[in-house]
This record gives sequence, structure tokens and C-alpha cells, in this order.
Amino acid sequence: AKTEKGLCVVTLRQTLENFIQHLQQRFDLEITQNDQQLAPIVQQLNEYFKRRRKEFQIVIDWDCIVSSFDRKVLQKLVHVPFGQRISYQGLAQLVGKPKAARAVGNALGRNPMPIIIPCHRVVRKDGGIGGYSAGIEIKCKLLELESYQSTS
Repeated sequence: AKTEKGLCVVTLRQTLENFIQHLQQRFDLEITQNDQQLAPIVQQLNEYFKRRRKEFQIVIDWDCIVSSFDRKVLQKLVHVPFGQRISYQGLAQLVGKPKAARAVGNALGRNPMPIIIPCHRVVRKDGGIGGYSAGIEIKCKLLELESYQSTS
């Protein structure tokens, strides 16, 4: 979903009907469907899944993230490059709260734009996968997709 300022919500594993209902509950706005406005975003996501895109060129509406702490965490996270990982603790340090690894995990769980804001790149400091709002299986597949090395 997109506002006039930029992208505000990406959903995984949800029907269009449920997604629209979710948006109406979250934002007190009239929801209209405009596939043409979302086409460039969908194209970039398709390129990502085909391993043809490592970086998104998408404007994000940061105002959709109400909590200032969550916004700060997610704004730092967008700078973690494709194929790299960071620990929850490492991300907590980047936002100036080195003891807030659990709070960082909670902020990631509320990430309204998974993949675009790459919370799948955040892992436990011991190298374990950690959690993911769309499920561990999807997180593992995204990490695998990003670790693929082309021979060409």
C-alpha cells in the first residue's frame, strides 16, 4: 500500500480482501485500489525474487511508522546491504541503545514493509536465525536468496 508520500505497507501471505480490511483498521482513510501506482514497486519486488535486484529504489512514507523508536530502527536497517546480516544487538548499537536488542526485535516484528525494509537480515548474535513476522521458513528462504552467488 502506498500514500501520497510513499510506500507504507507490504504484506506477505495475505489475501487482497484481508489486506484492505487490515489497512482500513490501521489507517482511518478511504482505501482505493490503483495497480498502476504500485506497478513499479511490484516490478522491483519481482526483480528481487529473480535475483536481478539487490537494492530497492522506493520512496518510503516514514510517517506510517508511529513509534519513533521503531522508525529509528527501521531507518538504520534499510542501510544493511543485500547479502549481509546484522545482529539484533548490532542494530541496537546503531540506534544508540546497545542494551535494547529485545526492543529492536519487537520493532522488527512490527515492520510494515518486510523485504523493502529488510528485517530478514537481522539474526541473533550467535548466528541463529531469530524470528520473522512471516515465519522462519520465509526468513530462511530470503537469506538463501540473498546468499546465492551467480557464476556469471
